[in-house]
Amino acid sequence: MNHYLFKYATRKAREHFVGRRVTSVCLHSPTLFSIGFQKCDYFLFVDLSPQNSFFLPFRKTIEKKDRDDLPFLFFLKRKLVGLKLVDVIQKGSERVVTLVFEDQRGSIVNRYKLILEIMDRNTNAIFTDSDDVVIQAFKHVESSRNILPKKMYEPLINSMPDLLTSDMDLLLKKFRYNEDILGFSTALRRLVSTDEEFLGLVKKIRETFEKGKFELYLYPKNVVLPFYFQKAFRSVDEDFLFEQYVVKPRIREIENRKRNILKILKTRLNSLKRRLIKVEDELKKAQNYDKYRIYAENLMANPQVDTKYQENVELIDVYTQKPIVVPLNPELTLFENAQHYFKKYKKAKKSVELVKKRIDETNKEINFIEQLIFDVESSSRDEDLDDILNILIQEKIIRSTQRMRRVKNYVPYEKLEIEGFDAYLGKNARGNDIVTLKLSSKNDLWFHAKNRPSSHLILKLPSKLKTLDDSVIIKAAEVVAQRSKANCGEKVDVDYAFVKDVKKPKGLKPGMVYYKNFKTVTVEKGECN
Repeated sequence: MNHYLFKYATRKAREHFVGRRVTSVCLHSPTLFSIGFQKCDYFLFVDLSPQNSFFLPFRKTIEKKDRDDLPFLFFLKRKLVGLKLVDVIQKGSERVVTLVFEDQRGSIVNRYKLILEIMDRNTNAIFTDSDDVVIQAFKHVESSRNILPKKMYEPLINSMPDLLTSDMDLLLKKFRYNEDILGFSTALRRLVSTDEEFLGLVKKIRETFEKGKFELYLYPKNVVLPFYFQKAFRSVDEDFLFEQYVVKPRIREIENRKRNILKILKTRLNSLKRRLIKVEDELKKAQNYDKYRIYAENLMANPQVDTKYQENVELIDVYTQKPIVVPLNPELTLFENAQHYFKKYKKAKKSVELVKKRIDETNKEINFIEQLIFDVESSSRDEDLDDILNILIQEKIIRSTQRMRRVKNYVPYEKLEIEGFDAYLGKNARGNDIVTLKLSSKNDLWFHAKNRPSSHLILKLPSKLKTLDDSVIIKAAEVVAQRSKANCGEKVDVDYAFVKDVKKPKGLKPGMVYYKNFKTVTVEKGECN
């Protein structure tokens, strides 16, 4: 956030919020929160992330998150509600603002300060008492500037000349030698190249804030300034700022989380597929175990044959009456060779059963991971990803030193209506279990895409219903196809069965079930969002 959009935001905050009590502090992400005020349709948004730090009032708001694992933001939520904002202090071009709150209880008045340092990677928020003693901070800092509870808050010391307040001759000299000037960011440097242009810019900025008349304009590199100057693209409004500072960064943050989780899952999936190839190869080798029994029995049927010092012997197969060549260990007797083959036969026969079991388990885990990948790709909210992350921790797919994140008031399924019938659709593996096992009755219909990841859908049917129109089944199948891992326009086979024919044995992974007595309907997946 540039210096002058920040200064503009402090003016707007003073205009909208001073004299009003705090009614809410809503958490929207680990770094983003908003403060609501009494009888005011604006919210003060603050983001403390290094990549997108900002401080701006907006009429709009976004979905809040009920979380108790963000200590500082949770502290603010408890501390600020009910306090009155009495002042907003900001000096020159500094990107530091102090919000002064008053807590009056009878004749006792206490004042607190929320100091916001909006400076990219050095962004911080510090809550102090009226004597500037730190009570809590977003980031605890131990350096030349200690930001720690019970320590005195030490303001930032700045020795640079200020574009808004310093002498013009000094500023011009600094500009000519390309030296640092407070408020003269890289974005502003792009707008000027000569002394006249520089002085014109300084004059424009000072006049804008002296008169208090602001109009937002978009400049190169998506920079927004509250005044018009050369190289401005167009005027913008508050909605543009909300999209740029609140909506788009949240989308990017969610996409980054999705990429990180998908990387873990796809690595696991590739490992399972390699294991499956290896185990299937073991099965092919082990499936020839019957030949060892035939070798052993043919040797035992010909005790008179001299096998000493021979690497193989040709016999007449007792089963086919055709010649058979039996490999031998020259150092063993005929009987010892036969015993060796009997042991190999028993071992191989047992290993086939174990290998088949491993193949079945591996295929089940592959299906589970593919379902989780689909769930992540379908997610659009932090709560969706938090719930999936809890499944990954619970299933030990990822190791976490932290406890599972509690997702308050999160419902992992959707309720909808299909041709007048209620229906429930799972959002992820856990949601699929809930709709299938907890929200259904035995005579309801269960839907799932055949041989591919998809949501489970339960179509609620009245107990006295005698016939169900085919159009209802097709519509329900289309909903499932839409929430499946199929390409747009692709034909999708959707299985459906009565819930009484859907079972989940103990130990089966989340979202996984067995079903029987099913029918299949083929529908087309429509347009993809």
